[in-house]
Amino acid sequence: MPSFNDARISFAIVGALYSCACSGAAADESKEDPVVDTPTAGGPAASACAPSHEHFVDLGALDLTYAGGYSYASALNEQGTVVGYSVIDDTALPGGGPWPTTRAFRWKAETGMVDLNAPMSQAMDVNERDEIAGNLDTYAEHQRAVMWDAGNGLHELGTLGGPGSYAVAINNRGQIIGQAADTEGYHPFIWDAEAGMVAIEVPGSSPARLNDINDSGVVVGVWYKSDYNGVPFKWTKEDGPVELDRKGAQSGEALSINNAGEISGYVTVAGRAIGVKWTACDTFRVPEVIPKAWTYPMAINDQGTMVGFHRYETEVAVQWDPLLRGSTLPLDAMGSAARDVNNCGDVVGTRTVCDVTHAYLWHPERSGK
Repeated sequence: MPSFNDARISFAIVGALYSCACSGAAADESKEDPVVDTPTAGGPAASACAPSHEHFVDLGALDLTYAGGYSYASALNEQGTVVGYSVIDDTALPGGGPWPTTRAFRWKAETGMVDLNAPMSQAMDVNERDEIAGNLDTYAEHQRAVMWDAGNGLHELGTLGGPGSYAVAINNRGQIIGQAADTEGYHPFIWDAEAGMVAIEVPGSSPARLNDINDSGVVVGVWYKSDYNGVPFKWTKEDGPVELDRKGAQSGEALSINNAGEISGYVTVAGRAIGVKWTACDTFRVPEVIPKAWTYPMAINDQGTMVGFHRYETEVAVQWDPLLRGSTLPLDAMGSAARDVNNCGDVVGTRTVCDVTHAYLWHPERSGK
């Protein structure tokens, strides 16, 4: 079986315009790093994207007067709505706590950063209807999963019978995933407006962590074995949890899934995170832009573009195109990370300049359609 411990590791040639048709072509053994010509599933074409020159936008923070007022971008949608959270010094405000707290925000180009008016909150993901999945009481022992939407405002998703819940992602059907407590502990869940919160059963000796859900309802994440090694998996209602191939690595985690079923994540080899891309055809190593760095491909869009970060001496935001060609994002920062990418190639994350960390929105060079 091919292994990431092998001297030769296959890199994928990814054709974003092709449907998944595994050729089964053998690697060229004459090359030090053999290449497998394996087109993967290309997602739907991107929606009309406004022309742009390569640049980034500092999204600021909710409380620019507070020295510790950092901001963190979690996700964005096709319309350019960005969500995340920011620290605000609300100690002097009515109802404020004894220390500064995080506040969920929504950012749009026409409005800037807007407080979602929920103390101790985080916005984790946003869909094309501007429905936002997030959490309240983020400093408390038991958080509460919530959704913000234009029609109903803020409402809680409930639990599985226990004291708390935590939401991580939402798809365009309004399905939300996360963890929730029953009377015995926390379990992964999937929620929708019709069925409510339903537990997802997965193997493992401790609660699984869910990370993403696509519009078909396929969920990805990690469960843990008795030796605490992580097992990357995908889950569907029909098939239940399916373990993803780690190519001999001892541990791993699936971080994101697109609507073509392609999955980004990492496996751990000799204590180092190696970025990988799972397709219907195989598991492929993600090339390192910075040699010997830990690699985390955090998100993948429907065209197969991935973004994330390398961690070596500091964090550096990185993107990989559908051909798995990697490059760092030109963010002019001491440290940076990319957290999400939409189908226009816009990227959000965090960048640190002079010890101040703010959310950013990065636009690639494009002519538009």
